[in-house]
Amino acid sequence: MEGPARRSPALLTGRTCHNKRVLFAADAAVPGSLAALRAGPPGAPVELRAGDYAAVRVTSAGVQSLHAAPLARTTAAEFVARYGSTLPGGAEGACDRGALRAAA
Repeated sequence: MEGPARRSPALLTGRTCHNKRVLFAADAAVPGSLAALRAGPPGAPVELRAGDYAAVRVTSAGVQSLHAAPLARTTAAEFVARYGSTLPGGAEGACDRGALRAAA
């Protein structure tokens, strides 16, 4: 999460691991973790702030940005532990190869 969108304070902006801009509603309250999202009825929802990581579902794509619905606040480690990759479905991408190269 980077913070409020430049053109609309009603939107928050962030970036994917591939540096694509993602916009979503600033007033969305989401579960505090992916585990809470999957556990059923969520506990107390949290608001996303600058510096948070968020799992989102992309709903549409524009020329310069993606539009998404936030699913839950998360961490990169929690996302990788659940999905085995920084990309849903476990697809290998530039983020994964970069991480492996840095660790080798």
